[in-house]
Amino acid sequence: MRRMTTTILALAVTMSGWAAADGGGATTVILVRHAEKLLTGGDVPLKEPEGTDRARDLVAVVENAGVSVAIASKYRRTQMTVAPAVEALGLPTERVLERTEVEEVASEILENQRGKTVLVAGHSDTVPQIVAALGAPSPCPPFEVHPEYGCMLPDPEYDHLFVVTIPADGPATVVRALYGAASP
Repeated sequence: MRRMTTTILALAVTMSGWAAADGGGATTVILVRHAEKLLTGGDVPLKEPEGTDRARDLVAVVENAGVSVAIASKYRRTQMTVAPAVEALGLPTERVLERTEVEEVASEILENQRGKTVLVAGHSDTVPQIVAALGAPSPCPPFEVHPEYGCMLPDPEYDHLFVVTIPADGPATVVRALYGAASP
C-alpha cells in the first residue's frame, strides 16, 4: 500500500511540476522532514538503513516533478536527505541551497524561485512553519502545537510530505501525503 501511495503522490507532484513548467506561473514546493536520524543530539547523520532508505525513496517522488532547486538546512541530516534526489536529478551545486531559518527558506522561494519546483528538507518544527510562511493553510491540526515551537511533526514520524502550490494568482494550497516506509 505504501508503494502505491508514493506512486500516486509522485503523479500529483509531476502534474504540479508540469503546470509550473508550462508557463502556468505556479510555484511548487515539496517539503519533507529529514529522514530518520541517529538518536543523539547535535548535527547528526541519518540512521542506517532507515534514513538512507527514506532518502532514496524521496527520489521516486521527485524524479519527474521538474525540481530545479533543493534547499536543506545547515544540518547533515537534511543535506543527506536531499542528496540522492540531487544526484539523480543532476542538479548542479549552485542549485542546492543552504537555508536554515523558516524566513530564509520562504523568502528564497517567494522572491527567487517563482514558477519553479523546489525540494525542501527541514525539521519537525520548521516544515509546518515553512508551509504556513508560503501562504498555505497550516498543517495543524492534526499535528501538535508546542507552546515554544508552534506546530510540530510528531517524533519519530519521518514519512510526512507536503506539496505546496503557489499560483501566480490566488491562495496557496497544500497537499499532505506519506512516502517511504511507514513511521512507527
